[in-house]
Amino acid sequence: TITGCENTGAIDCPDKNSASENMKSTSSASIVTYVGGISSGAGNDGARTSKTFTNCINRGAITMYNQCWTRLGGVVGYANQNPSGCENHGKIVYYRKAGGYNSENGAVGGVVGYINIAKVSNLTNTGGVQTTGSGPNCYPGGIVGHEGGNMNTMENCNVGKSGINI
Repeated sequence: TITGCENTGAIDCPDKNSASENMKSTSSASIVTYVGGISSGAGNDGARTSKTFTNCINRGAITMYNQCWTRLGGVVGYANQNPSGCENHGKIVYYRKAGGYNSENGAVGGVVGYINIAKVSNLTNTGGVQTTGSGPNCYPGGIVGHEGGNMNTMENCNVGKSGINI
């Protein structure tokens, strides 16, 4: 369990265009980049984690460029449990480009990039979410970028005035 953590520093994930092009030509495997203001949500071996996040706050801006399959969230990149009471107040910007491996499947959320549960509650994003460029399969969201097909309830979630800019 991760409880009461706060990040105030900016996170910058620089352009990995040349590495992405190399992966495109040599690999058909899914290369996933997990990034969050508090935690990536990925284990040491890259496996998804079942950690619980409670009352964590991100205040730092997060900027990400041209990564492969992206799971980018203000608090956590990937979650399979509700991050109850978590808040994002930092601006999130995801720059993507069309063509090639690095434009695939960007899940960008104000609190969670990708989540795989039925219900989320008590989440806040006032920092805003912005995606730029072109490319298929980009899923931006004020609270959750993309969900695994099971979500049917959002309760007491708040997206501030800064909203989403696509």
